[in-house]
Formats: sequence, structure tokens, C-alpha cells
Amino acid sequence: MAEQRPQADEESDYTVVGADPGHRPGGVVSVRLAPDEMELLTALSENSGGSLSETLRLGLHCLDRP
Repeated sequence: MAEQRPQADEESDYTVVGADPGHRPGGVVSVRLAPDEMELLTALSENSGGSLSETLRLGLHCLDRP
């Protein structure tokens, strides 16, 4: 089996979205997940009662802590 190299982020992988005046714009990111990662994300979201996006945001905040 050929070794798969990580793909670099491309401009098409994210979109900057507008914001209300006085707020910074946010973004929409396209993320490639393996089937087992998607199952885990879905299960974590269902267990917490949150959305997929909320669960990913929580993971980002956890990684940002020292």
C-alpha cells in the first residue's frame, strides 16, 4: 500500500464568514476525518448533548491550555 502524505491546507478548505459590526469575522473549516474519528466525534457530541462544532471547539480549547 502506498504511503499517504498529509495534504496541505488549501484555500478551499476554509471560508471566512461575515460578522456583525464590532465583531471579528469567523470562519468555516472543512476537516477530513477517518471513519473511526467521525464515529468518535459523533459519539462525543451525542454524549455531551452538543453539536459536532461545539465538540470540536471544546477540543480546541482543551489543547490551548498549558
